[in-house]
Amino acid sequence: MEPIILNKKFQGPFLNFDELESKPGVYLVVCDAFGMTPFRVLNAGDTSNVKEVFKTEKKRNFLKKSNVKNLKYLVRYENNSGNRTQLIKDIKKQIHPAI
Repeated sequence: MEPIILNKKFQGPFLNFDELESKPGVYLVVCDAFGMTPFRVLNAGDTSNVKEVFKTEKKRNFLKKSNVKNLKYLVRYENNSGNRTQLIKDIKKQIHPAI
């Protein structure tokens, strides 16, 4: 079953960013949560190439500093940059990523 975030279907969770595709989209870095939601959103972003974001040393170091084990990745591939921008604004406003 695909995760649904703010009424949008996401793919995942992926355990390794190598499983992500080189396509435009919105990504969420999540970890397990306890309570009413299965995931805690740690980081969110939109990009023209989801896979490339996680290949950068800067992003990998940033995620390592979060000190969270067992990171997972959710992705909604979306070609329209306006839709991506609006979705990420909504996510940051309503879900409040931790880092």
